Amino acid sequence: MSRCDSLILDPASTEFNRGSFCYLPYIMYSYFNSIGVDVQIMEDFTASQMDDIMLNEARIVYVALWSYPQIDLALVLNRYMNVEFFGYEPLIDHLKLPKWRSPDNRWILKGLANYPKYFDNFKHILLSDCDMHLNAFDGITYPVFTSYGCPKKCSFCPSSVNCKRKVLFLPTDQVLELLRFLKSKTLGKVNIHFTDEDFFLRPDRTYDILTNCSADDYNFIALGSCSSLTHFIKKYGNDILKDSGIKLLEVGLETGSDEIASKMGKGSRKDYEDLHKLVDHKTELFWLTMTFHPGETIGTLNETGNFLRKYGQKPQNLYGRIRTNSTVGGLGQFFQYYHGTGAKPSGLVLSERPIRLLPSFVPDSFLNSKIEKVNKNRSSHFYWFGLYGTDVRSLTFEVGQTILEVINSRANKFLTTGDIVTILAVASRLGVIQ
Repeated sequence: MSRCDSLILDPASTEFNRGSFCYLPYIMYSYFNSIGVDVQIMEDFTASQMDDIMLNEARIVYVALWSYPQIDLALVLNRYMNVEFFGYEPLIDHLKLPKWRSPDNRWILKGLANYPKYFDNFKHILLSDCDMHLNAFDGITYPVFTSYGCPKKCSFCPSSVNCKRKVLFLPTDQVLELLRFLKSKTLGKVNIHFTDEDFFLRPDRTYDILTNCSADDYNFIALGSCSSLTHFIKKYGNDILKDSGIKLLEVGLETGSDEIASKMGKGSRKDYEDLHKLVDHKTELFWLTMTFHPGETIGTLNETGNFLRKYGQKPQNLYGRIRTNSTVGGLGQFFQYYHGTGAKPSGLVLSERPIRLLPSFVPDSFLNSKIEKVNKNRSSHFYWFGLYGTDVRSLTFEVGQTILEVINSRANKFLTTGDIVTILAVASRLGVIQ
């Protein structure tokens, strides 16, 4: 490895579902390049590559820490090297690691404005944003930020905590320059995933961007909150979405339960039903969901399943890797506790190195939830258990048992707790248990 002034290490992580601050290694690389700093990045860095760093003799080594599976390698690097950490700041502070003191937040904007220009330098920039979700569209999908941060106060979300609930917006002309740049690199239409926390947060700005885009040139995915997207459509209508090339709208439903939604700081189920009626379904809706938030029960999972049975996506319309979200039997992301988001909730901790796509925490509310009714499995149900590598027939449970009693039953001793709660959560979503 050649010598450089600055070196960015992005430690390998089993968390491949990126967004927001998880992209900071690439944003930092782009920022340094744009101001003329001699910088290199090592993606998927592992301990076996530590000798390479010693040989590099970079003046400054920056280490990204944006997910919990990176903790152990971060601690090793801190023990044996002079490094500075960046990424999810509440976790860095909790571990008492030396933190990079950025000049100010303008470095993020400069990085956002330039990082698509360096896509060819990266191995894994696309990760969870690598396709259009809908299998009617193929080809590479590029992630593009037009803003960074979120002002909302969703109880479970680390993104708004990390940015201190402030949002940085790229000027519209820079956004359009990025889109034109990506279009120039692609024959035919270019697929773009807007990775903003809420692309519709400033409706007039969003309208200005979209009026300069054509469905002849672009296929877009955009994430928006229920409230901001509803406001945008009521003000500007559906045609601007269709004409500009927006094919899929991601919306953070999280749960079909009003009780859980209230604890999360989200809107009511009716708000999402009203949005579904408002959207012209030439533009698809994709509901992002979460399982095992504190307060989750068999009943709340029943409610989410009922919503998605009516308004969710059919699995055959989605790429295989994304069928665990927006579908009746797909559990979406699992709740995990992030430092900085509030007091640690009470429940069963399955892993201290959590990732979003495996259960790492089960709240007491679910553990104490009692099975009131068991319905017959339909043959179509087995698909959903198979999606998680499980089989409901391998689990023994009956009416009157709590989830904790099912976990502790000697009849289920050959299953892991993670498998048991996953099977029961899918069964709840499908209405197999109530």
